[in-house]
Amino acid sequence: MKAFVFSPSNHNLGKFVIASVESLQSSLEEFCSQNEKVSPYSYVECGNKTWTIMSLIPLTIEEGRIERNFLKEAKEAKEAEQARQEAKEKNSINHFVSIYEKSLVNETLDLTRLSWSDFSEMLNYSRWFLSGSDDFKLEESQNTLFRISQSLMRDPFFSKMLDLSLAASTEAKLDELNQRISDLKPVLSQISKTSHTGAAVAIMGMNSPEN
Repeated sequence: MKAFVFSPSNHNLGKFVIASVESLQSSLEEFCSQNEKVSPYSYVECGNKTWTIMSLIPLTIEEGRIERNFLKEAKEAKEAEQARQEAKEKNSINHFVSIYEKSLVNETLDLTRLSWSDFSEMLNYSRWFLSGSDDFKLEESQNTLFRISQSLMRDPFFSKMLDLSLAASTEAKLDELNQRISDLKPVLSQISKTSHTGAAVAIMGMNSPEN
């Protein structure tokens, strides 16, 4: 039996011979290893049947002609990325909660129980939340951060450290902005010179004897 392989755009990629349909998989694997043009959604016709190659490593085929659905793939990729981000956010929040729980004694806050590393993380999470960070988009996460931040800010030392942390963060952003403005000054100066030169040339042209 002859099996013919076609690209997703219906170009003939070649053929091979099989003894029976049962040997199609192994024979197709050998064909694919020798033909780099074969890609997912290429298809094989043998007799009156068609199989579509869904993946190359490992080689996976499904009976019938299956055409690539780009909209579906984009939607699935977006949903997968959203699920990954939500899982990452939930893990981050759970970590925050676990540190907060270390500081509780009979439901009473005692930050002296925390190491400096844990205390710093608590400051960072609270600062990110109060600064409107995009890292926490789930309503559940925002509510948890709000509840814990409220509890932490009742501690005078934490509240003071948080104020200093927020101020330092704002100052760092201003420094970064000023640096970017400084980096743009040579470019803006060159643009200004070019504009003045162009205007001068235009005026000279208007005042020439030919005009």
